[in-house]
Amino acid sequence: MKAKGILLLSAVCFVLMLGGCGTKDVTSYDQNTLTIGKDGTIKEVSVENFADGNYNMQELEQFVSSEISTYNQTAGGERITLVELNTDNKLAKLQLNYASMEDYNQFNRKDYSLQSFADSALSGSLADVSGQTEVAVSEIEDKGYQVLKVSDAMELAFEGKPLYYNSYVTVSNGVYSSNGEGVAVVVFK
Repeated sequence: MKAKGILLLSAVCFVLMLGGCGTKDVTSYDQNTLTIGKDGTIKEVSVENFADGNYNMQELEQFVSSEISTYNQTAGGERITLVELNTDNKLAKLQLNYASMEDYNQFNRKDYSLQSFADSALSGSLADVSGQTEVAVSEIEDKGYQVLKVSDAMELAFEGKPLYYNSYVTVSNGVYSSNGEGVAVVVFK
């Protein structure tokens, strides 16, 4: 009974902390990753280490599927889909697709933001993608840009092209990462 309780608690934590890119297979991820589609859809891969405990993948998949089903019924349509659940070297990897950031936020109890540059109310300065130049937000010409704001540590990917980011984002080998120490901001087209 204790093992089932631990399993359920782990599954709940796994679903609540959820953090895919294009066509990459879920097994190629080793960190939580949030991908923003040009159409506002969200693809997410969550990675959870289960090396210290026993878990049943079938029960975990049933639990996640049930949570998604409940959300979709309440939302009145298929707003979230389970793409893949896999284990790889004691890591459970889950890919979910969300119809919108609003669905992502409601399902995960988050307060992230995906909005137009015009509606973002950004101020201060941002680094351009080269990382060499700081640009005042007031000097950025809005050409239909989008702004992503997240507060947790995770990798970030974009179907569009990132243009600017703040100090809570690092870039290494073309991979954008939110450090979780503040609100990470990425402006992209």
